[in-house]
Amino acid sequence: MPATKNSSGAMRMSVVRKEFGFTPQDKVILFLGTPRLHKGVMRIAEALDRLQDDRLVLCIIGSSHDKRVDNQLSGHAHARIKMFPDQPWDRLSDLINIADGVCLLQDLSSPVAEYQIPAKLTEALATGVPVAVTQAAPFRDIPAPHIITPIRDDADLEDFLRNVAEGVFDTDAYRLRARQYFIGEMSYAVNGARLELLFETARTKPAQWQREWIRLVHFLSRHWSKSLPAQQPEWARGGLNFPAVIRSAPFDIAFFWKQNDTGIYGRRHDMVLKYLARHPRVGRIVQFDAPMTLHDLTSRTRLDPDAGLDQGNMVVENSIRRFLKIADDKDMARRVFLHRGKRPSGNFLGQDLPAPDAYPQWVEETVRQTLGNGPVVSWVAPIAPAYPAVHDYMNFSLTVADLIDDQRTMTEGAARDRTEQAYAEMIDRADLLLSNCESLKHAFAPFGRDIMVIPNAAENIPRTGKVAKPAELAGMDGKIVGYVGNLRDRIDIWLLDSMAVRHPEWNIVLIGSAHGKTDVLDLRRHANVHFLGVKRYEEALDYIRAFDVAIMPHLDNDVSQFMNPLKLYVYLSAGVPIVTTAVANIGEVAPFATVARDSDDFIAQVEATLAGQAEAKPATRLPPALRWEARVDRMIAAIDERL
Repeated sequence: MPATKNSSGAMRMSVVRKEFGFTPQDKVILFLGTPRLHKGVMRIAEALDRLQDDRLVLCIIGSSHDKRVDNQLSGHAHARIKMFPDQPWDRLSDLINIADGVCLLQDLSSPVAEYQIPAKLTEALATGVPVAVTQAAPFRDIPAPHIITPIRDDADLEDFLRNVAEGVFDTDAYRLRARQYFIGEMSYAVNGARLELLFETARTKPAQWQREWIRLVHFLSRHWSKSLPAQQPEWARGGLNFPAVIRSAPFDIAFFWKQNDTGIYGRRHDMVLKYLARHPRVGRIVQFDAPMTLHDLTSRTRLDPDAGLDQGNMVVENSIRRFLKIADDKDMARRVFLHRGKRPSGNFLGQDLPAPDAYPQWVEETVRQTLGNGPVVSWVAPIAPAYPAVHDYMNFSLTVADLIDDQRTMTEGAARDRTEQAYAEMIDRADLLLSNCESLKHAFAPFGRDIMVIPNAAENIPRTGKVAKPAELAGMDGKIVGYVGNLRDRIDIWLLDSMAVRHPEWNIVLIGSAHGKTDVLDLRRHANVHFLGVKRYEEALDYIRAFDVAIMPHLDNDVSQFMNPLKLYVYLSAGVPIVTTAVANIGEVAPFATVARDSDDFIAQVEATLAGQAEAKPATRLPPALRWEARVDRMIAAIDERL
């Protein structure tokens, strides 16, 4: 997918424009293709001749093979026109970087114009370049004037060129609209998803042979002078026979997550889902991320230079795949309820959006489509939005609530009261309550319910020799001190700052999202602090394996008091040396990590670890009790007792 014009895109734009002899002050109208008399390039030249604006320059990239074209273009004395020979097709994305505006003035009398969306349009929208188009049929569905500028006559064309010259389109707001439209309608990801959905729909529908097909085969046989079989094929004579569903597991699971980041970080619920899907007692799983409005979805798109440091674009991609039902595998269906919010109507990717209060009915229908006819266990991670309404509408066989953290510590005042009430509503509906640490159990004890503590765990990842360093790390000289996780409330920024100052020879690598709180980004003033952005869990494991020491510089605060840090278990899985601050609920992993007393001791312990003198050594073999298989076995046993 082409890059947007963030800092690296702007730099590339400058390089390409310089290659073709354009200055930053030039406003380039780009024409890509062979210039011909009947093409819109002549209308552009004539409009520029009338405007006589020296800022505007028509850049034609494509060899002319008609002297009449050259003569007509040279006749426009008041228009700046520069012509260049053909360029390789694979430079299309690069060449769009030249443009301040693109005009696609299709010949409306040509049959081709009725069925073609030029690649230049998609490339321009992908990079936020303003586009003007004639009103050919393929362009009519594209919002105007918010995304494209319609050209009905020469006055419209001149207005568009003036706006380009004045920089009217040169705003983040326009680029964001164009980019969002491209992602949602024209990207490979979305159109590939549409094709997958079309093929899957065709595959599951009973086949019906159409009489028109026989006439089509006869026509092709005559046209190509080839003998083609025209009779109805054997496979189409009896329709499709669908196999019966044979259940080999006692119950299915409907799993409700409280956010929209499933599958990105390898969090507790990701791991629980992974090992539930493998368990012989579990049939199918349908997993729901939190309901979203269309605005919730599109507003998470990031175009700025720090986009890679925010999870937003990954969330958008994940949610679109869920919406289109193409994120499933053989064990698990993955869905998100996208609704219109307070608007009277809404549409996304050709589908009408329901009202928010239709969520319970939508869940019921989704469960019916994706799961079997046996018992369904509801599994919820409080606080999952709108879950109580779903629970009251559905007839789940059992409800499990897994208390992963205490969101009351993250709010205050009226917001905290609402959070308390939301917990009460969920806990009241649960048949089995889980937590990942004793402190959470005690925090929720006032609700008067038994809570079963099942801590986080590690994966038994094969350790087959030395793993090649990811490219971003391979170019670093010196030791790599790395952290993977959200770069927010619990990070001790002062400690990282001190470490960067005292050890400029270390590479301090921070992998994760800084969404919601960006104070940590102040550390970029240090040349040895490297923010590598968000990495998906499987990719992050490769980075962790390349760390010389993995660190967890967490603060001991109200948030960390009620956490069982999963990243320590992930570090343990990767088999790397670990140095951590002394925070709550790390007792199981502490024997395999060096726990620092304070900030100075933390830096000293990293020094000792890098010198091969660590107080604790990584586990050479992962203890069976600390594996996810053992944790999920306990969860399943608890469910079986209650079913």
